[in-house]
Amino acid sequence: MLIINKEKIKISLFDILQFVVSIFLIVGINFWFHACGMKPDNTYMNCHEAEMIIKVTSYIILASVLIKTLIRNSIFKAGVSVGIISISFLMILIPKVLVSLCMYDSMACNKYMRPYTIVFGIVFIVLSCVEILFIFLKTRKTR
Repeated sequence: MLIINKEKIKISLFDILQFVVSIFLIVGINFWFHACGMKPDNTYMNCHEAEMIIKVTSYIILASVLIKTLIRNSIFKAGVSVGIISISFLMILIPKVLVSLCMYDSMACNKYMRPYTIVFGIVFIVLSCVEILFIFLKTRKTR
């Protein structure tokens, strides 16, 4: 059984920001910035696969952020932040590089999903890099 001491949990500003951004990412990909719809023959295009992979990576990022809020060890938090950076970089590469999208720029996957994913991936990378920098500066001062 996991017992969490409430006095030892310190939620940082970075944890709150990453949690809010990950919720925006999940809601946006699910409702507004999704891939193209179904084709007339009731099959999906490749961009649907890209959307599903992006959804999975966004849930992984959310789980990582939630795990990071429960951890008190700052070096472990930095390690989880490095993981978030790598997952965010992968999320940037999914549309158009790892999974091909539709060929027309006017399609929903190219017009909405791809830029949305790139912007949120960059936001996660920047937040995690700044958090790692703060963690190492904080641990350097305490030594």
